[in-house]
Amino acid sequence: MHTEYEPGCYVDGHWGWRAVSRFIELFSDDPSELRLAHAYSRGWTCANLPEVVYDIADDVLNRLNESIPPSLVAHWYDGELYISPTCANHPNFPNNNCHDDMCAAHAY
Repeated sequence: MHTEYEPGCYVDGHWGWRAVSRFIELFSDDPSELRLAHAYSRGWTCANLPEVVYDIADDVLNRLNESIPPSLVAHWYDGELYISPTCANHPNFPNNNCHDDMCAAHAY
């Protein structure tokens, strides 16, 4: 599980439909979440496994965003997971306007 965060792509597009499982593997330390993500990535099926795994991923994303500095935001874009700089809610940019094209508040 990652504990230090820098802007960048953490789950790239080559993971395809398994990207959500890879994301959970990288950012969760909950054994039950990891087991379900592993089952999903191995192609195991049951009636609602995909829905459960995507709900877990939403929870993991929320926890991740609560744990990283407020100048960063974790987000999905075009099937890839990024941690990007953002001026949203940043004290140096009270109007959320840093004029940086790489800022997640403006680019995505």
